[in-house]
Amino acid sequence: MQVRGDVGDGVLDLLHHLADVGEGIDFVYGGLERLASQFGLTDAVLVLEVEPLGTQAFRLGRRPLVSGGPGAAGGVGLHATPDAVPAAVADAFVTLGRLALGLDLARHGAAHDALTGLANRRDFDERLRAAAAQSARYGWTFTLVLMDLDGFKQVNDTFGHPAGDDVLRKVGQALRRTLRAGDSAARLGGDEFAVLLGNAGLDALAPFVERLRRELPTEPASVGVSVGAAAAPVESVDPAELVRIADARLYEQKAGVR
Repeated sequence: MQVRGDVGDGVLDLLHHLADVGEGIDFVYGGLERLASQFGLTDAVLVLEVEPLGTQAFRLGRRPLVSGGPGAAGGVGLHATPDAVPAAVADAFVTLGRLALGLDLARHGAAHDALTGLANRRDFDERLRAAAAQSARYGWTFTLVLMDLDGFKQVNDTFGHPAGDDVLRKVGQALRRTLRAGDSAARLGGDEFAVLLGNAGLDALAPFVERLRRELPTEPASVGVSVGAAAAPVESVDPAELVRIADARLYEQKAGVR
C-alpha cells in the first residue's frame, strides 16, 4: 500500500529524523520525542513485543509507567495523548522500534557470553587490542589478568553440568561486583576468564584478586581462582606478548596449586 499526502510526509519526516537519534532504546525514546513535537503530544507510550524480552513499554521523556496512563491497558502499538498520530505513522514507528531493539539485542549477543553475560572472547580480544594501541600511543597503563577456576572440574563431576553452569553464572556476577569503573571482564571459554584493569599496574592485582575471592560462590561447592597478569606499557604493548606473559604466570600459579 502506498501512503500519500500528509500521512506519507509524516512517515518520511519520521524516518528522516530517526536516522540521527541513535540506536536501540535511544532510537525509541528519540522517536517518541519527535512524535510529541510533530503532533503536539503531551504523553505517549510505545509498547513492543521483542523476543526474547517479551513485552516492553517505553514512555515519552523516559518517565515511569503509571497505572491508568497511556498504554496501561493497551497492547502492542503507540498509545498517545491526544490521539493525534496518523495510523500509518504509528505503525511505521512500531515496526522501526521493534527492529531497532532487535538489532541492539543481536549486537549485544554477538559480543557477550550467553551464560554469564560477560564479554566473549572475540569482543575481549578487540578491547585488548584497543587498550594496547592506546598504551603504545599515549603511555596509558593497564593490566591484563587471565584467570582459571580452581576446583571447577570437581563441581561438574560431583554435582553435574547444570551446577557447573550455575557456578559460572555466579562467577560472572562476582566479577561484575568486583570491577571498578574502567575495568572490563570476559569469559574466554570453559572456566577461563580475563579482565582488563584500566589505569592500573601490577600493584593493583593483589587487591583485585582479594576482592574477587570474597565474592566467589560457595554453593553448591566452593571454587577458587588462579591468576596470571601482565602490565602495559612496562612489560609490553603487544597484545599477543601480554597474553603470553600472563598465561605463563597463570600456568606457574596453577602448577603451585596442584
